[in-house]
Amino acid sequence: MSESTISSYRSALVGGIFPDPKDPSKELIMTSPNMVALPYPLLHHERRSVSVFQDERCGFDDYLLHPQPFISQQAHLALAVAPDLSAPNTPRAILHQELQDRDWFLKAGAQYGFGCIDPALSDVLQQANQQLLSRFQSLREAAKANTANSDDEKVYATRSRDIFMLKHFNGCLQATGTFADCVRVWASCQRLHIEILAFIDFMTEFRALFLEPPSSPRPVDLNRIGAITTNAATAESLFLVGLPVYYVRARGEVDIKKVVRLLSPEEMSKLLQERVIVRVGHQAGAPTTQVLFRPTHPSSPYPVIFNGSPTSANRLKAIFAWSQKTHPLQVPADEHDATHIADIKKYGLDDIRQPGGSVQAASGGVSSSVVSSASGSGSGHPVVHSTQVSTSPSAEIDRQPILQDFDSHSTRQQNPLRPGRGRGLARRGRGSSSRTTRSSQNVPKGPKVVPRNKWIRTSDFMPESLAVWEEQSRILGEGHSDSLPPSWPGSTSSWRNYVVPEPGMVAGMPDKQRECALLNCARFRDAFAYRVEHDVSTLKNSTWRFICTIGYVVPSTSRPSSGADSEETETMKKRAGALEEFNKSILDAGLTGTLMLDNLASTVLWRGAELSADAPMSRHIAQAILGDLNEMSFRWELANLDGELYDRTRFARQQVDDVDIYGQDGIQSMNRKQRRWEVVGSMTYFNGTFAPNIEDFYNEPRGFSSGNLADRVEALLDLAHLMDEWIPRFRISRDALDRIETLSKLHRPLLSMAAVAVTIAEREIASTYIRAFKEVFARAPILPSCTYLPM
Repeated sequence: MSESTISSYRSALVGGIFPDPKDPSKELIMTSPNMVALPYPLLHHERRSVSVFQDERCGFDDYLLHPQPFISQQAHLALAVAPDLSAPNTPRAILHQELQDRDWFLKAGAQYGFGCIDPALSDVLQQANQQLLSRFQSLREAAKANTANSDDEKVYATRSRDIFMLKHFNGCLQATGTFADCVRVWASCQRLHIEILAFIDFMTEFRALFLEPPSSPRPVDLNRIGAITTNAATAESLFLVGLPVYYVRARGEVDIKKVVRLLSPEEMSKLLQERVIVRVGHQAGAPTTQVLFRPTHPSSPYPVIFNGSPTSANRLKAIFAWSQKTHPLQVPADEHDATHIADIKKYGLDDIRQPGGSVQAASGGVSSSVVSSASGSGSGHPVVHSTQVSTSPSAEIDRQPILQDFDSHSTRQQNPLRPGRGRGLARRGRGSSSRTTRSSQNVPKGPKVVPRNKWIRTSDFMPESLAVWEEQSRILGEGHSDSLPPSWPGSTSSWRNYVVPEPGMVAGMPDKQRECALLNCARFRDAFAYRVEHDVSTLKNSTWRFICTIGYVVPSTSRPSSGADSEETETMKKRAGALEEFNKSILDAGLTGTLMLDNLASTVLWRGAELSADAPMSRHIAQAILGDLNEMSFRWELANLDGELYDRTRFARQQVDDVDIYGQDGIQSMNRKQRRWEVVGSMTYFNGTFAPNIEDFYNEPRGFSSGNLADRVEALLDLAHLMDEWIPRFRISRDALDRIETLSKLHRPLLSMAAVAVTIAEREIASTYIRAFKEVFARAPILPSCTYLPM
């Protein structure tokens, strides 16, 4: 029998015999009617223990890399793009390339262990993601306009969560972070891109083929990953639509003599033992076959995130939950709720013995930490998958990390924050005099600072405010007392705290103290960006003041000399306490150790400018630093407010007809973290991230501050759509939403004549937002400001 005579899914161009995992005394055979090589035989009835490796993938259990058992509810996964690394760094290869150590560069945050992905790589993947997002949006709009098939738009809507997640991770591709964080962002972009692309291909081409298969088989598409099946009807369907199919059945059902190429026992043994990923159509285990990936557990294995059947839909959910950091293993045991406990059972993790000896009990939560050493994989960096402090030893790191173990600095506790330079917290000698201090501070004074008012701009060091927003803030903030505690249900003592230093607080400091704080804000920018992206706990203004003023020496004239030593010691104690609280919030986000704040560098690089502790800071640089803090704060507070006001009962569940073939059972109610991604993805000018790219974002006015009316209307419409999903009490009025939607549809020449109408719409949107924030958090919100902050 030749290839040209293959016309049935029961025929076999290639075949391989192997023992039945359920009964080793019996034998199974895997055949393919349209391929000339076989993958590792994953079976439907075989329980799999899935782990996430250091590359944030799951080896053979990952549909990105290897054919999986076919599941009708996830039919589109058989269309996933197959790995092909023959042309590295191209849009095709970039979808599967692993992020190696050499692809991660230390940059502005080098002394804190932060770096970024090589721009040559991130640009390729970012552009590919953007093109895919645009294509999806066009298809969804076309489906919405097609009234003849109104269900299609609902089906596209089932992917909204994936779209918002891809926008978020795509915006983070060029952000700084630890190596482990960059790997997670990189792998998440690849995973989401491949699944969304497979879904689009399914909807535009293969859905009709699956519903009505052709009478004769289509040519096999070697760019697809295909699927494994034990079902005859599925094998026939995959064969007819032209996807790689691997059919597993009892050996007795196949006439061995009719198999074109039967793998020898030695070849099958190599396939089963080596377990490597190769190109589709190439035989794994063959001596001449190039290995693309060799998924092996490191010496200290990663935790099992799923244990069950490969055909369980929960297996895919467990993998996605891990990439989103919402898996129950990534949540401290004392924070587990009923949902986490249910997920533990759903993922088959109850009573599973995890690597390291801990037992995952459904009723008892998870062990405090699961540490993974990277010594057995391609990179030398340890990855800690935990939200708590790890006490286990980790591999040696060949670059200076942002976080060091606090106990290792115990010998310096008498002065834990002592800078390496003369300036800072080191105690002054007794011979210093106030006269000398005054003469050394002969620095030009900055603009006069008026008394602080959190509701309006009161310092020239702050970026320019937006007139409409400031006007509404002034009106709504009049008479407000910060002494009144929040009355919102569920409010806590930290309700009015800040995720990063409040810009107005820094701007209102005395000159020298402000300059020190601004320098530290630039110095710790990567840590601040990490906080807003990971939604960590907030801190009090008093805590931020201590953190921001590290390195500032209180002039001797401001205190009695007799109490200098005791007062300085007390200040150091308070600052150490502030740092401990700051570090705890970062530890809760998944990092380990303690932020090093001693031996501060004498210069800081900020958007190409070198800032020095010894030189006065110009006003425009101060505005640039505070403007960045302001933008990050506004984005974070918007998502935080939305998390309180999102109407979950209204959007609890939207049914989709006949969804079993589309891979989702409807639009489920989102948890708070997933909603954050939707918020940051919905605001177009956010570009999917809470922390703007400081290299280019502030080079022009954007969003609400844009001088282009169309861009400004787009930002207002995005915000109005979010506010339309809030509970009725704070929901944007229907009239305001209709007005801004109408304005968004005007052609630019007409829109330029409607500037007054835009201002009216903006006034109502701003008023609704500020009023809602005031009632929920009982303080002034951080408002959007001018984003044009040239250096």
